Amino acid sequence: MPFAPRTFSVDEYHRLLDANVLKRGSRSELLDGVIYEREPRTDRQATACLSLRRRFDQSLLASLTLRADEPLTLAAGTELFPALAVLSNAELASNVRHPSTATLVVEIAAVDLERVRDGHLPAYARAGVNEVWLVNLVDRRVELAWKPSVNHYQSAMVLEAPESVTSRALPGLTIPFAQVFE
Repeated sequence: MPFAPRTFSVDEYHRLLDANVLKRGSRSELLDGVIYEREPRTDRQATACLSLRRRFDQSLLASLTLRADEPLTLAAGTELFPALAVLSNAELASNVRHPSTATLVVEIAAVDLERVRDGHLPAYARAGVNEVWLVNLVDRRVELAWKPSVNHYQSAMVLEAPESVTSRALPGLTIPFAQVFE
């Protein structure tokens, strides 16, 4: 009889962190019950995140909160750490441990593009995240997805320079493409 891989719930994942089996602050995440090591944060990712964070801070309404590299507990077996997440203050206040959804999520990737596209995006769609931006540092483009459905997004597009990135979930948020890749 072949052995099946062991999957974990979010509670079990947190117990592994509490027991120091996984180190707090490590770059692990839980996706559909499987623990993955997140890609190391590169200088390019950090710079892109900082640039986007500044632009978001200037544009967000008081009713919204911006979180950077903090967990979203999306389901019983999924806890992800997007580069940026915009949440309504009501979404933030209604959760005991970590928020379970967001208005907009930004992922910044240079290595794990397939895991973000094939794993994170469906998880975000299932959790009702209204919009996801995948800042693809490899190909210097932004992949947008919106209108979440059961396991996918009904609408998507890819932007390349010199376009601006305009949010569908946050009216009035437009970021010049060059500033995404500063």
